[in-house]
Amino acid sequence: MLVNAFAEKIFKKRFLILCFFTLITIFLFYKATQLTIDEGFEKQLPLKHPYVETFLEYQEQFGNANRILIALQDQSGNMFNAHFFMF
Repeated sequence: MLVNAFAEKIFKKRFLILCFFTLITIFLFYKATQLTIDEGFEKQLPLKHPYVETFLEYQEQFGNANRILIALQDQSGNMFNAHFFMF
């Protein structure tokens, strides 16, 4: 009985309800066209973590986090000798 009364009210206002859902659909379609993908690496990092703070501090000198930098130095301070290049 309650369901029948509710159904009658909905079917009497079906044009208004159809217009309402049409407007919502158009609005949501418009908002969907505004979506963009932003895959920024720094958005995935916990910025308050000490390791990340150190990384951000030296990022300009060392580049990305996906890079490993190795520095070799001869004990004499000169790497341009035959013994150094043998290893």
